[in-house]
Amino acid sequence: MSSPSSARALVLTGPGLSLIVFALLALALNRLHNNDLERSRRLGSEVARSLEAAPAEGRFEHTSPSTTFEDALLEMPHAVLVDALPFYDESERAEFARSRWVGDPPSGQRGPLLAPPYGMAARYEAGAVSIHWACDPATLALVDELPAGQRLAFHVDRIEPGSPGRRVAELKADARVARDADLPLGQTLVGYQVWAVILNADGQPVAAEAGDLVSLTVPERFRLALIAGDVDAARIRVEIGPEGRPVSARELDLEPGAALIVDGRPTGLTLQTLEVVPNERLETRRRLAFRSDGTLVLDPNTRTPRTSETQVLVPVTRLVATLTDSTGAPRTLELDLP
Repeated sequence: MSSPSSARALVLTGPGLSLIVFALLALALNRLHNNDLERSRRLGSEVARSLEAAPAEGRFEHTSPSTTFEDALLEMPHAVLVDALPFYDESERAEFARSRWVGDPPSGQRGPLLAPPYGMAARYEAGAVSIHWACDPATLALVDELPAGQRLAFHVDRIEPGSPGRRVAELKADARVARDADLPLGQTLVGYQVWAVILNADGQPVAAEAGDLVSLTVPERFRLALIAGDVDAARIRVEIGPEGRPVSARELDLEPGAALIVDGRPTGLTLQTLEVVPNERLETRRRLAFRSDGTLVLDPNTRTPRTSETQVLVPVTRLVATLTDSTGAPRTLELDLP
């Protein structure tokens, strides 16, 4: 049987152990915190020393004076350009539109000065592309308010992949359709864009708004025929225009590796090889009919000699020209040499 003093020692042992464990944990956390503070102080000291050692002008990268603000933003790793126009109300947008005018704007004009053409459509037919568009009434209202010497017009531009835009037409304010007949000869994807423009007395634009870009694929508009040549060069006839009704024709002498270009307009074809190969051609030949005695057989009604037809294979020497388009697809032209 235990004494009262030993019982009191056992009662105090549980809470005492808890206090000791808590004190040890607090001491460990405090030591970790002190270590973090010490590392932060050392890092700050190192940064300060490196800044003091480097020259002031070398601490920052300055962009070139020719670098635009937008380009400088794009060079920053986390910068994103956004369109700020939706953040402004209509009156502020009108002021922005007015600031795009070069020169004195029409008196009393409010809001955007030009509205872009809309309802763009393009269609290929009979060797030409017709481009249609509609004009906003607000743009037409400018005609009577323009200063002396200025006028409203429409510019129609054609855009092809890999080449700069080309002006197709400049039309008056009442125009709603344009026609483009000077098309690439080969099958090509082309785009058209119509601009509403204000021109000054010298024909220079002082304001412009572009409609949406519309695109279509125009078909090939030529036919080829091999008319002469050998393994070194070939003469190719190019007919331009609808089949059976060519508008023009050209004969071109080409060597292997040369592009087929007609009057400065590429066809998209390149002559790759010229080969002379033996071949056979099926021919139909007519023969006179003879009797066994060697006299001609005559038709009893017309009294003309009778003939018979026979098909024979004739050996020939054939010139084969191989051309390829922009995709590498081959096209062959053949000519039986005399």
